Amino acid sequence: MNAASERSNSPIRLWARRAFGWGGALFLVTALATQWDDVRAQVTLSVPRLVGALVLIVISVVMVAQGWATLLKDHSHPNAMRRIFYTAQPAKYFPGGFAQPVGQVALAVDDGVRLGVAGTAFIVHAAASALAGALLGSGLVFVSAVPVWIRWVSSIGIVAPLFLWRPAITWIARFVGRLTKRHVAPDLVPSQRSIIVAFGWAVGGVLLTSAAFVMLSPGDLFKVEPSSLLAAYAFAWTVGYLALPIPTGLGIREAILAVVLPFAAVGSVVALSAIHRLVTMIAEFGVFVASRRRR
Repeated sequence: MNAASERSNSPIRLWARRAFGWGGALFLVTALATQWDDVRAQVTLSVPRLVGALVLIVISVVMVAQGWATLLKDHSHPNAMRRIFYTAQPAKYFPGGFAQPVGQVALAVDDGVRLGVAGTAFIVHAAASALAGALLGSGLVFVSAVPVWIRWVSSIGIVAPLFLWRPAITWIARFVGRLTKRHVAPDLVPSQRSIIVAFGWAVGGVLLTSAAFVMLSPGDLFKVEPSSLLAAYAFAWTVGYLALPIPTGLGIREAILAVVLPFAAVGSVVALSAIHRLVTMIAEFGVFVASRRRR
């Protein structure tokens, strides 16, 4: 057994991993319970729609986890990296919004990945996810019912794939590294192929979670085509994702949706977004538990 495995299997580290994962899960379940009554009062829940959305979001989480594993495939086993991703997801609901990225990187390091490699991979993975959401959100350009300024802002997403060029990703990683007071060397950035593959998984993940939002929406609520609603959610998701200090973009996503979809009642928009959050929490908790049992 190598030194990394011995560190990973020490009693203190094992209990630390469990405390981190289940602590995040506790915050996740608490958030779910506190929103449930408000959601039921606003929107009628459809069991088939809920089940369909849950399946889509579970697949979405798995796809995004695969993108994370792809970026670290040369440094650790993909199965281990996927489990780490699932374990870290519930920590998004810790107050402050920093537990999930710090925990995800720390768990990767605990598994034997170098700190610089794990930290850089997280930045690249986050950038790929944001670029994926921006690309899908650029579909708002073709929706005449959306405010003109929103259409102009969303059009930036059309050029999102250009930032997948490794030098551009390296610049982004260095910029974030300066903000976090971490030096990012160019050799720590994953290969061009890994970046593109991770982006592809991210596109699939954001596409499916956006499709889940569309599936949950009553047909006459937003008065737009499903494809337009999908683009609207992807755009709002991206803005919320970039609101780093706020856990899961809570409140930001709903505010953007209310602006992008001004012809829908604000209460219905907020309630439907809350339902989507609840289904996402259930999906993340389910994947987390399944990965722990498999482990």
